[in-house]
Amino acid sequence: MTGTRRSQFGAPASLFWRVFLVNAVLVTAAVVLLAITLLTVSNPATARQLSLLAAGPVVLLVANGLLLRVSLRPLHRLTSLMQRIDLLQPGDRLQVAGARELNVVLSAFNEMLGRLEAERRMSSSRSVGQQEEERRRIANELHEQVGQGLTALLLELKSALAEAPQSVRPGLIRAQGIARSNLDEVRRIARQLRPTVLDDLGLSYALLSLADVAEAQADLVVVRRVDTAAPRVSTAAELAMYRIAQEALTNAAGKPHRRQRPQLATGQPHGASC
Repeated sequence: MTGTRRSQFGAPASLFWRVFLVNAVLVTAAVVLLAITLLTVSNPATARQLSLLAAGPVVLLVANGLLLRVSLRPLHRLTSLMQRIDLLQPGDRLQVAGARELNVVLSAFNEMLGRLEAERRMSSSRSVGQQEEERRRIANELHEQVGQGLTALLLELKSALAEAPQSVRPGLIRAQGIARSNLDEVRRIARQLRPTVLDDLGLSYALLSLADVAEAQADLVVVRRVDTAAPRVSTAAELAMYRIAQEALTNAAGKPHRRQRPQLATGQPHGASC
């Protein structure tokens, strides 16, 4: 029973009682001040009496406004946070302090922000997973259907070239070159969509392969500090770090005005860096 009373007395006062007490204190102070000063008003009132009568309500209103401003300050913090809230930069929370009703509102708002941020993270994770699954499907189709079809075409051209007369051989050789170039392009696109080395050997070897491809296709010198013995992390984390490195190398390759020396590193305290 004692604990219940203490919790009730220790709880923040409601907003109604805070406003009521503010006005009660001001009215009491005004009555006490009048009793002490024994202010009287003559008929007609003098200029000093009129100034005192006018100053009294002004002082009461100013004091009332200041005290109410302090009591309602949590509401101003709430509206300010609601105006600047950005789910792309999570973590903003309001300090729960003030009247009982305001505490309930602030706590509910903080909980709502937490739920929204968690839902956004889950939604983003689902979206990335769906995109990667679609990339995997397209890469497999390119490799198994288009790639194998071009490989079969190259074999047919090679067989035809062995039996063709001299007059048509140049055309067959050009066709072979076109088919081989298209096959290389299909393989390159499939690797960009979903690198099989990442699934088979992990992030370290995938980054080494990515660096080799970047150097072969662009005027880049990639500095490698890759620890192939580093323990593997989750598939989602490896994929995210691989995409970051891939985007960084793509950006570096898009700046031909000066020779780039990007760096790839794994085994760092926070995973990988680029």
